[in-house]
Amino acid sequence: MPKEKTYNRLKENVDRIERSIAYVNRGIKTREKFVQGVDYSEEFRAKKRIELAEDRKNLKDLQAELKEAQKLFNDFVKEKRSEKGEENVSRIEREYNRLEEALSLQLDPNSKSAEDIKDKIDNLVEDYALAIGATQDRAVNKVEARAKLTKSSELVLGSGTSQTPAQTPTPTPTPTPTPETKITTGDTKGGTTGGKTGGTTGGTTGGTTGGITGGTAIPSNFNVGSFRKADEASMAAAEGITPGSAVKTYDAALAKVQADYNLPDIIFSKVKSLGDLLDRYVNAKKYGKDGIADIGKFIDLVKIDPWFRANEGAIKQRYIEKYNYEDLVKSGKAVGNTGFEQDIRKITDTLMTEARELGSAISEADAKLIAEDLYIHNQDNEASTRKRRLVSFIRPISGMIAGKITEDYSGLALKNYQGLQALAKRNGFRIENILPRNPDGTPATAQDILQRIALGEVDPTRLEQDVRKLAAVGQPQFVRDLLGQGIDLEEIYSPYRRTMANILELNEGQIDLNDPTLRKGINEKGDMNLYDYEKSLRQDSRWQYTGNARESVSSAALSVLRNFGFQG
Repeated sequence: MPKEKTYNRLKENVDRIERSIAYVNRGIKTREKFVQGVDYSEEFRAKKRIELAEDRKNLKDLQAELKEAQKLFNDFVKEKRSEKGEENVSRIEREYNRLEEALSLQLDPNSKSAEDIKDKIDNLVEDYALAIGATQDRAVNKVEARAKLTKSSELVLGSGTSQTPAQTPTPTPTPTPTPETKITTGDTKGGTTGGKTGGTTGGTTGGTTGGITGGTAIPSNFNVGSFRKADEASMAAAEGITPGSAVKTYDAALAKVQADYNLPDIIFSKVKSLGDLLDRYVNAKKYGKDGIADIGKFIDLVKIDPWFRANEGAIKQRYIEKYNYEDLVKSGKAVGNTGFEQDIRKITDTLMTEARELGSAISEADAKLIAEDLYIHNQDNEASTRKRRLVSFIRPISGMIAGKITEDYSGLALKNYQGLQALAKRNGFRIENILPRNPDGTPATAQDILQRIALGEVDPTRLEQDVRKLAAVGQPQFVRDLLGQGIDLEEIYSPYRRTMANILELNEGQIDLNDPTLRKGINEKGDMNLYDYEKSLRQDSRWQYTGNARESVSSAALSVLRNFGFQG
């Protein structure tokens, strides 16, 4: 009960700190949006920068606190798991010995009951691998587990061989009729059954415990299964096979691939094709003709394994780091100190920094997934690869202005978007009218073009010139020539636009470049001088409502009155 309370207390502490970190992270993201928002006042953004710095400091302190809390929790879990693992190891070894003994008593090794026992033994091997892994804080594959379990069984059975008397030559049995059945423990007639039937069979079935020696009592703790296993072990020894050979074969194979190819045992646990090769070598007899009897052949097959050939040395090493980390996670010992965790953290930080610069709205969780993929393929130092993975996350992000939710781009994507808007406006278009099509011929969105600009697939300079060519359609030759020289339509019509705004008392920025009155300034005959253009504007119906018109009329009326002498 006290241990359960300790577990709950440590777990709740970890959960509490994680909730605090999540809360602070949400605050950081919100304040980052405010700090980056161009529509907020500088005073407001400065305030949010201070709050952001405080949040980041708090986050750092909480992460350190979480690391310590996780260590305490993981150490406790590890201790509990190890205790449980040791209990399971003992339990499984006892069950394995029981099943092996039951299997040894089967008269027909291929009978259904024998096959059922074998299936139960196979199931125990997988449980044994998990139990050993819990006690050793590492992954244990079925090949190693089977070898260790077999060895543990042989050690137990070996201790029982002292119960077994040495074999003696078996004499020819001499039948002796007996009027009554008499159970004995071994005589010239007996064996183990003795009596009437024992007289005829004692020579063969009772030879090892009675037979000609007669009178040798069977020990009370005699075990048939143990006797048979010991007998088989002694026969194997005569053939040059030593107990525990599977373990030695397993260890020798791993030592060889470690020396030749720097492949630790964890690779054979995680990569199925390599694990199968190891099993075929360690348990060659089980596979018959597909078994690998020679270690040299095993090493050669490892060398041509598809996984081995597909991954060069540095990538293999990174797989090892990753698999070791995964084992530490299972055992609760991954607390951020492994090389894999530190490398992933650095790559993730780099991705997040580059994402902010690009305007990529990637989450930290997605950045970590990309970091792991880049790490395992040894591509984390390739800037172009990192950018390509981040670009797909360029999209408008949510913000808030005066209590209203808005959406806009950020970083470099925002600058490029604003550039596209300005380019379209300078040449009399809306942004959707100037976007080139996608490579597959489908209409592009602003998001598509921003991603392609970030990747260098769309050249902004070339796009500007293409927009000017588009603006030249239907324009007088004079305008087309100027557009061809890199001058925007807005600049070409700027003098007339300013004049039109002045005479008609309009906001210059509201005069559309496609306004027919504005376009009168330049025609096929050339550009109109500004004096003539002003005269034409006074013929516009809008002019009579302007202050200029009223002042002009008043001045004309005053001049007439003066001419008639009504005013001095």
